[in-house]
Amino acid sequence: MAITGQSSWPSAGHSLATYGQLFMAAYNGGLRSRFWSAALHPVVAIVIAILLYPVLYLTDAISVIMRIPFGQDALLFVILVLGIVSATPLWSSDPLPRQPSFAARFVDIAVEIQIHAIFGLILLRTATPLFSAYATPTGSHDPVIDQAIAGTLVWTYAELPMFVVLIVCLSRWRARDVRTSRQRQKAEDAELDSYNEYLASLSRRRNES
Repeated sequence: MAITGQSSWPSAGHSLATYGQLFMAAYNGGLRSRFWSAALHPVVAIVIAILLYPVLYLTDAISVIMRIPFGQDALLFVILVLGIVSATPLWSSDPLPRQPSFAARFVDIAVEIQIHAIFGLILLRTATPLFSAYATPTGSHDPVIDQAIAGTLVWTYAELPMFVVLIVCLSRWRARDVRTSRQRQKAEDAELDSYNEYLASLSRRRNES
């Protein structure tokens, strides 16, 4: 490049612009996508929470997955993707294919909190191993104790993010209502001022006549 005197910056800039256009095209397509509109429905988030906790663990399907090569890695990836899909309509303030109401978000969060709590209590209070893959003690580890510890973590630590989401949801809900109230008040004040001006103009005409 030094010999020819040409620079790679224009081509790099062109490539970035191309990638940006492709990203925006994909984003705009996603906004009009029926699939993502359905996937971001609040009911889907509740179904995902039920499938990931009670169904996956209480049916011992987790043991089958753990015995498959790379099953744990695949499960972690699936949980990550489903977690993003579930959390996006609760957190995001950007345009989405489906924008759930704050009431729907509140119900979604409340139900998910209950699912976490019930699942954690089941793990904590069950006196026998629930998962065949971990039923055999290894060394000094007691599977029942480990299961109780896992239940405690689910019931306490795992609930914290949901409470944070709940606080954010309620604060945004209140901010939206305050903003809407102010806009409505401004519109009513403008209408009242216009009406008063109209009455004043009638009074001036009457006095002039």
